[in-house]
Amino acid sequence: MDVVSESVVVENNLMSAKPIIKGLEKGYESCMKNATCRNGLMQLGVNFGLTAAQIQEAMDAGIATRNGDTEAMR
Repeated sequence: MDVVSESVVVENNLMSAKPIIKGLEKGYESCMKNATCRNGLMQLGVNFGLTAAQIQEAMDAGIATRNGDTEAMR
């Protein structure tokens, strides 16, 4: 796969991930407002609460690393 094809694949993956992340954020926010749901998550040990910015930063670092920028992981 050439560099252009790889960048298109990465871009397509990023575009498809954004709606999923937004949906997860909304679901998480709704769950935190419901005591039963919130307690269920805490019992599972899933109380991590990443922000949209943290998720985006991780995705950007992963993409940059795949593109050869090893400094992005620091």
